[in-house]
Amino acid sequence: MPSWLERLFEDIRNLWQKLPTSQKWLVGGVSAALLLLLVGVSMTTFVIPSSDYFMGDLSASQMSEATKFLDENNVTYDIGEDSSSIYVYGDADKLKYEYAAAKATKTLGGNRVLLGPNWSQTKEQFDELRLRALEEELAQTIEKGGNIEWARVHLTRRQRALFPSGDTKATASVSIKSKSGGDISRNEVEGIQWLVANSLPGLEPVNVKVIGDRNQPLEGFAETSESEQVANEQRKAEKALEEKKNAMIARILDPVVGGPQNYTSSVILELDYDKLEIEETFVDTESPLAVKVRTEESSEETNQTGGVPGTESNNPADRLGQNVGTGTESQSSEELSEKEYRPRLERKQSRVVAPGAILSQHVSVVINEREVYEDGEVKYEARTPEQLAKLE
Repeated sequence: MPSWLERLFEDIRNLWQKLPTSQKWLVGGVSAALLLLLVGVSMTTFVIPSSDYFMGDLSASQMSEATKFLDENNVTYDIGEDSSSIYVYGDADKLKYEYAAAKATKTLGGNRVLLGPNWSQTKEQFDELRLRALEEELAQTIEKGGNIEWARVHLTRRQRALFPSGDTKATASVSIKSKSGGDISRNEVEGIQWLVANSLPGLEPVNVKVIGDRNQPLEGFAETSESEQVANEQRKAEKALEEKKNAMIARILDPVVGGPQNYTSSVILELDYDKLEIEETFVDTESPLAVKVRTEESSEETNQTGGVPGTESNNPADRLGQNVGTGTESQSSEELSEKEYRPRLERKQSRVVAPGAILSQHVSVVINEREVYEDGEVKYEARTPEQLAKLE
């Protein structure tokens, strides 16, 4: 033992011996209390387990299912003061994963189970779990359709490569069965494709394949070329306009012939999809623009000579040389101006006539004859001229 430590113990022993009995009991009690407190904190931290948050915001039915799962797995838990949250003694993250995987018939995205990755799982594991949860949620949504008995959904994400040319597309497959065992309409199939495609980034409806319960492919969105897509859109526009024309015919005929059961109408349209570009130029002729102006000026100067110096003609006092040149200056000028005008160009604009104008339309209407009862028998008579005149 070091000498300094021996001296310290010796000083403490001497101090202890000098203390009266009452003070010895006081110091001993305080020291024992501090030692017990230290032991208790150590046991609480390292021996007695603490509870971790498991789930919250649970309804009564969800609480019952969660506690049943914990009881089956012999997990100790506590119910929160709000009666809607659960705290477990153990690895809460592992229990969340096991509970989510065990409830294959329930939505895995709720109850704060899949809010984000944690220390016990990698991001890849979390993304895979969330993808499986999304499959179950989509299947439940599809099953809520009136004609669908059950559905199964399988999703694959888009895989990015070093170069974009090596990327793989996101795909999905859906297996469904109708309640009645009959066929599923194309509109229902397209609706399922749109639902699944909009739930996963980068997934197109044409890459969602739907099959029936007999593993037969169902008709829906298919891979089409650009020209086929344009043709389909044009046909949809023609069909929509034809339906609009038929509705106009119905508004005219129904009050006259008594409803759609008494006539049949058909409208066939042909639309012009050629783009027409028109260039328009506006010219102002009333206030033309001067484009060329030429002006010329000319002048002439004449100096008249006087008489010989010293002669009488140069003596203004005697006024004898009035008709003789006195040296005055005469000047004449001429101005020539030419101007050329051109019409003023106000503005120049181009406009494009949108495609889709009606190129031709064929409308046919067939009206039945009137029913007339004579002697208990049904006979048919032609419409009166007055009724037909209203339709012209």
